[in-house]
Amino acid sequence: MATVKQESASVTKPSSPEMQTPKPPATIFPPPPIDTNGGENDSMDRDIWVAVNTLTNVRQELRSLVRKLEEQTAARLSDQAEFKEKFSNMSSKCHEMGAQYQTLYDVYSSVYMNHRSLQERCTTLSADREEEKRLLGIKIQRADEEAAAQEKTIKELKENIDYNETILSEFKECMEEFTNKLDKLETERDELETERDKLAIKNEKDTVLIDHLKKDRLEMAEFQTHTVKALESEIQELKAILERVKIELFPRYPNMHDNLDNIKEVLEEDGDTRKAKKRKARA
Repeated sequence: MATVKQESASVTKPSSPEMQTPKPPATIFPPPPIDTNGGENDSMDRDIWVAVNTLTNVRQELRSLVRKLEEQTAARLSDQAEFKEKFSNMSSKCHEMGAQYQTLYDVYSSVYMNHRSLQERCTTLSADREEEKRLLGIKIQRADEEAAAQEKTIKELKENIDYNETILSEFKECMEEFTNKLDKLETERDELETERDKLAIKNEKDTVLIDHLKKDRLEMAEFQTHTVKALESEIQELKAILERVKIELFPRYPNMHDNLDNIKEVLEEDGDTRKAKKRKARA
């Protein structure tokens, strides 16, 4: 019981009134009437009544805790699939414990109603004749045996409650570790957002640089286009000149090749021939 209350206190309360879970009622069953025929039955009634209502409050607090955990964690873990799976497993454990508490509650309710029925029967039989008193004694003896068995059952149920409280304590430790990991993830997210802002600034600078490069590329392309056109025009002019040269030189130099690759040798040979003719003419 103390573990559950501490767990409830550690959970952050929802911000809006619609999300707040109403507090469970202090008691579910009214307190039993005081038994005027004996203090033992009255004490047992009180113990059972306190146990039933305590168990009911624990179950309701556990359900409230699970709902709060589900609401808070669902909002904080929208992008964290791994932790969602862990939380789902923890939530499943909580639901299983809630089902166990529901079973315990049903058993306690049955024990309480049975004991109340036995008490009413004892009160009625106390006013009957001696034979009825003898029968009542026999029934009381049987009721005592049943009460002993019920006490044994209650003891086992209390042991189960202690075991469940241990599980709840472990669950609380897991939730604390889970919260620490969430805080670490939020810190890493802030760092990533800072890096993203830096990258955005760098991207803007790179975009400006790319625009300048595109502009330079366009200018270079225009320059290349203009240069190519000028070269093509010059090539056409050179081809025309070459044709005129071929027309003038081929008749004069029959041994000249079509591609003019031997023009130098032909001209040198022609020059030597002319010099020889001049020397011969002088002689």
